[in-house]
Amino acid sequence: MPLTDSQVKGLKPEKKSTYSDGHGLCLVVQPNASGKGHLRYFVGRTRHLGKQLEVRIGPYGKEDGDYTLKEARDKWAELRLWAKENQRDPRDWKRQREAEQQKQQEAPTIEVMANKWLGSVGNERTRKDYANKLHNQILPQLGAQRPITDFSFDNARREVLSVMESYKSRGKAVSATRAMQLMRSVFALAIDEGWLKEPNAALKSKQEPSGRSKHHPSLGADELPMLFRKLEEQGPRSSPLVTLGLKLKLLTFLRASALVSLRWEHIDAAQGLWTIPGDTTGLKRGEGRHEMDHLVPLTPAINAVLTRLRQINGNYDWGFYSPRGEQYRHINPSSLNKRLKDLGYSGLLTAHGMRRTVGTIVVEKLGFSWELWSRQAGHLYLEGNSKSSKLRQAYDGSQLIEERRAMMQGWHDWCTNKGLALPDNHESK
Repeated sequence: MPLTDSQVKGLKPEKKSTYSDGHGLCLVVQPNASGKGHLRYFVGRTRHLGKQLEVRIGPYGKEDGDYTLKEARDKWAELRLWAKENQRDPRDWKRQREAEQQKQQEAPTIEVMANKWLGSVGNERTRKDYANKLHNQILPQLGAQRPITDFSFDNARREVLSVMESYKSRGKAVSATRAMQLMRSVFALAIDEGWLKEPNAALKSKQEPSGRSKHHPSLGADELPMLFRKLEEQGPRSSPLVTLGLKLKLLTFLRASALVSLRWEHIDAAQGLWTIPGDTTGLKRGEGRHEMDHLVPLTPAINAVLTRLRQINGNYDWGFYSPRGEQYRHINPSSLNKRLKDLGYSGLLTAHGMRRTVGTIVVEKLGFSWELWSRQAGHLYLEGNSKSSKLRQAYDGSQLIEERRAMMQGWHDWCTNKGLALPDNHESK
């Protein structure tokens, strides 16, 4: 018959005695060394690799760390199942748990791990943006001082999804996706260093916003002549530098950040090339691809704008140098969008949307290939982020400079025929 609690309390042998409760669970009772009362504790007996083993479970009682009869039975059943499934000595379970507890005590906090990951982000502005999101929005919800080992998939998946859902509930779907990406990166580092095991607690969720992009507002070909006329409107608050920036953006297809970072040392007039270093903000080269510079073939139209810029800022390193800049040594990239809004294009056109306008006209109306336009726009993956595209990037070192120059010349001719005014410099003739 299995032991009951009332029977256990009545067991008061004069010497150490063992009482079996079936399935290898035993209760050991012995007089207390002080002479007062008896000690009662549970052990399990089993065989492993042909040897008889005795596994101490814990004392009988109702205090913290004690076991009732039911709890002892449950714990012994758990130990036997673990030993059977893992083909291990059941005593290893306790050793493993103690090792995990020791690791838990030594593990860095999630904040320390996040800072370590941030240190691997090369671009300073991107790093500051990520740090703001992690330290001010994500970590306060997760608990910045918790050990990183708390964030296993089983323990933390629900918490991670809650962070994402907190953004979605406020209508910030893009921020929800970015939060998941940042948490995924921090946990991936922890997995790589052995603090966590796969799967990643921030694994992409079916609830995660699809990330379907919304195109930047752009204009059709028949709307560009009006834009060209408006660019010549110089109000009391308009800046000639910003107007030149918008024209150069139309002529080069560059992103705004890469465009306004123009430095005179990057212009090679003899070769007819503008070389933009691969680590320039706005090229979007990504980690490990900063050695891939971007080449812009110079045309008479581009030279006309550059010559006017030299007349304004030739004494400075930066073509778009601005003495009022606090965050930048040049005009703020956002000033291009502000100028478009001032011209009445709010919701109709953005500086980035110009690239879509140009790409459509160059391919559809002028008959140049999408690949040529894409190369000039600075895209690394010409066929999407596919295996074939990555192979091509690895082995195709061609630049097609002259073909791109011809395309740009064709586009510039189209623009001037539609009314785009260029600075009147003799170098542009």
